[in-house]
Amino acid sequence: MTPRRRTTPSSGGVRPTDAQIGFLPAAPFSPLVDVMETHDEYVVVVDVAGADDRAFDIAVEGKTLTITGSRQEHSQGKRRYHLGEIRIGPFQRAVSLPGPVVADETRARYERGFLRITLRKAAAPPDRVLRL
Repeated sequence: MTPRRRTTPSSGGVRPTDAQIGFLPAAPFSPLVDVMETHDEYVVVVDVAGADDRAFDIAVEGKTLTITGSRQEHSQGKRRYHLGEIRIGPFQRAVSLPGPVVADETRARYERGFLRITLRKAAAPPDRVLRL
């Protein structure tokens, strides 16, 4: 894991001391997700800008979609951070789908920082009518 540099606020514009600067490990994070529905499909869009397009693992189990992957450090060379809000390292996100899907027909495309996952809806079971 790549360490994250963290600085604590200092007073009066004075440069922080070494005691005020720490390293935070790249902890797993949950990317933002949109879940949409069309007549035949569920579409899940995941915000993972900067991730390697081959670094995703997509799993469907029942009505749960799980996306895992990793986003690498975006800066090159040795730098001192003044602000570090962009999360790096491993990520995972589990999404409850509104209904059952045909897992074998799942498609995914990574474009312009968004992972778009399309899942075909499973045929709904016929309504059961119980007559007494």
